[in-house]
Amino acid sequence: GLHELKDAVGGGISLEAARAHMFVGEIFYDLKLYVDALENFRIGLPVLREVLGENSEELFDALLLIAKAYFRVGDLDTSLGILKCIATKVRGSTAVSVKLKIGEILMLKRDFKKSISSLKSAKKETSSPYLLKRINDSIERVESKSARLNVATTTILIQ
Repeated sequence: GLHELKDAVGGGISLEAARAHMFVGEIFYDLKLYVDALENFRIGLPVLREVLGENSEELFDALLLIAKAYFRVGDLDTSLGILKCIATKVRGSTAVSVKLKIGEILMLKRDFKKSISSLKSAKKETSSPYLLKRINDSIERVESKSARLNVATTTILIQ
């Protein structure tokens, strides 16, 4: 199965081996085996960064997937750190995905103002009706959570 494929990939440090580890990591990610995915990403990422350089689209795509995997295992701080690191460097649909995920994490961390700011920034990057709806839905969700928290806080303070 997949573990045999992973073993066959080996520990080589060539770009091809690094890409193979990233690919195996993607397979584990798709199977919701996020820890196994991160294990493969950790092997492949340093080589991608070294060989392709800090401003490679392939590197940004890999980092976005790694950030999503950290998000899935509940490590919001690591995920957010990675996303913030690449947010200013990415363009197009990748920029939209990065800003959406930043907004989602900030909402979960209850930093509602920064969450909405990130989501509105994502909105400026796209004209896709699907993405605009997704962003608007996220903004509504953040505003709703923020309002509920404000009501709960006010109620507690009054009592």
